[in-house]
Amino acid sequence: MPVLDIGGTRVSVDDSFLKLAPEQQNATVEEIAKSLPKAAPAPSVGMGEDLASSAKTVPGRIAASALGLPGDLYHLGLRALGDNLTPRSEYGSEAIRQSLGSDYQAQHEPGRLLQKAADFAPALIGGPEGLALKAATRVAIPAVASEAGGAVAGPYGEVAGALLGAGGASAAARKFQQMGTARSTASTIPTAQDLLSTARGQFKSAEDMNLVVKPDFTSAAAADMRAALRGFDPEGQAPVFKAVDRLEALGQSAPGLPPTAVPMNEVELIRKQLTNLKMSPDAPTREAARKALDTLVSTQKSLTAADVIAGDAAAYSKTMQDAVGNYAASKRSNTVMGKAALGDLNAATAGSGANEDNALRQAIKQLVRPVNNDIVPKAQRLGFNQTEIDAMNQVARGTPAGNAARYLGKLAPTGSVSGAMSAGAGYGAAGPFGAVALPAAGYLAKKIGDMSTKSAIKTLDSLVRSRSPLAQQVAAQLPPQLVAQLPTKTQAILQTLALSAPPLRQQIGQPVGQPVAQ
Repeated sequence: MPVLDIGGTRVSVDDSFLKLAPEQQNATVEEIAKSLPKAAPAPSVGMGEDLASSAKTVPGRIAASALGLPGDLYHLGLRALGDNLTPRSEYGSEAIRQSLGSDYQAQHEPGRLLQKAADFAPALIGGPEGLALKAATRVAIPAVASEAGGAVAGPYGEVAGALLGAGGASAAARKFQQMGTARSTASTIPTAQDLLSTARGQFKSAEDMNLVVKPDFTSAAAADMRAALRGFDPEGQAPVFKAVDRLEALGQSAPGLPPTAVPMNEVELIRKQLTNLKMSPDAPTREAARKALDTLVSTQKSLTAADVIAGDAAAYSKTMQDAVGNYAASKRSNTVMGKAALGDLNAATAGSGANEDNALRQAIKQLVRPVNNDIVPKAQRLGFNQTEIDAMNQVARGTPAGNAARYLGKLAPTGSVSGAMSAGAGYGAAGPFGAVALPAAGYLAKKIGDMSTKSAIKTLDSLVRSRSPLAQQVAAQLPPQLVAQLPTKTQAILQTLALSAPPLRQQIGQPVGQPVAQ
């Protein structure tokens, strides 16, 4: 004889029930349900008493959850297939709880959350994580998410909430672990201040070499600079053209006198002059100074013994190359972090000060947008390479996870209006619990979105500072296991630098950080 489970009451029916059409079976079940005696309302208990009674059920619920999982999955599968009549399995968690006397149902939210946590407690078994991390990602967060899902969508909402909560918590834990690793390895890349201090020392070392070159070197360099300045107005960009004239005059002598030897320190003064002109308020002058400076620096770095009258050409060229590379990397890093500081300031001084994510993205976007409707982004004119520009675009556009968190962060109570709307929507969906949970979830999502953008900016800055001679020298001394924890793009930059540096060429085909035989 079939036995039905109707509202928790087991009812026997004759075999003819099984021959009825599904619609007739449902109608019969409804009729039986109406005829069943109404259960007496449970006496109201205080929150403290309810929590104590719930705590007594914890051992039994933990055991029932561990032993009743197969039966629960079987019953859930039947319900998913449309079978709403088959009673719960006698081997499911509910039946085991009843047999152990742990079937008390909490009436207040603290007790319900405690019982839900007990139901998830068997998930603590196994896995490499620490106990605290497992308790958070496998028990606490899934329990809260399951309770919220059940309030919104019943039993299936409980399952969905638990799965989403567990998955999201695990993903967040992995992300925080990766961020911790990134922080611990960030010190392996020189800071902008380190790069600047090193560059200044290297410029001073080059100056102390007192290198003297042939006059042909300066005349050839001046000719190359004039070629680079074609299209610029000698009157409009007069300071730049005067610097070229000054360079050319260094190698000239009075009529009838022999050629004049040129101290490289005099050439270095012209390089500094052009560096200052790059900060001119006049845009064409800045661009002309940039082109002239790039040409002059290129000649300084490619100096050979044939150009030199006195001094070590190879040592001077290498020192200048490292100095210019470190100085340029420090300035690019300052440009990135300056934009980030501007974004923080804009966020702090606008509205409620909560729009940090958007402000940071807008600030970095200034570097990748074209200049004067040109197709060339501003960053390219400032010396950033394509890999770094791609990283800037990622900061401005965001990652899928960051954008999702940014969208959900709109539910955060960042002001009186948004707070009221978020709490009201949560209350409408899940009552008092939802009025607290939805704004809290929105606030958490907003913080995750903010952290995602900040992390992307830090990765960009790390990438920029990695493209420096000093970073190359540091990378050569790093153990491979530490380099392996750095961002992939940073590893690629360090590998490129190592392969291009003469002292490190023995490392071709080896991981960055592998010791070099001296």
